[in-house]
Amino acid sequence: MSLTQFLQNHHSFKKEEIDFALSFFEEIPILKNGFFLKEGSVCREVAFIEKGAVIYWQMLDGEEKTVDFAFEGDWITQYQSLNSGTPSVMSIQTIQDTVLMSLSAEKMKLLFQQLPAMQEVRTALAENYFVRYSQYATDLANLSGEARYEKLMRERPGVFQRLPLSNIASYLGITQRHLSRIRSTVR
Repeated sequence: MSLTQFLQNHHSFKKEEIDFALSFFEEIPILKNGFFLKEGSVCREVAFIEKGAVIYWQMLDGEEKTVDFAFEGDWITQYQSLNSGTPSVMSIQTIQDTVLMSLSAEKMKLLFQQLPAMQEVRTALAENYFVRYSQYATDLANLSGEARYEKLMRERPGVFQRLPLSNIASYLGITQRHLSRIRSTVR
């Protein structure tokens, strides 16, 4: 899905408004294993994934922990860092060649001033982000590894064709060995 399609499908913008909004974005290709954001850097932009896939990860107890992932049609940023201007506690890295439509924080402010309806997009995305992360934290605390796996299979089955199993296991909060056992019994 392109950014144009996203705006057409999810919001009632006129063609001229979409064209105007798109003029604030910059297309950025990032090769596989490249970074949109590195831990310790301040996040200064949001981006829409037109093609490719990314993972969000952070170092915890000396291990890389996958905390999220995103594909075509998803938005990426590190909200805490973007909003506070503090260094990010996680990295956002491509796992495939990826094409992003990037919007800097400075251009975002101008866009919101000149096309206030775009603020509705931001609000909807922020609310969605909050709900998703709250549910993820609740699931990690309350569901078994098997139940988290089954939920991921129901809600995002394509993940298993796009992400390495090591990232899926990390995201689910289980070992790769445990993931293999679950996959062999749940199919």
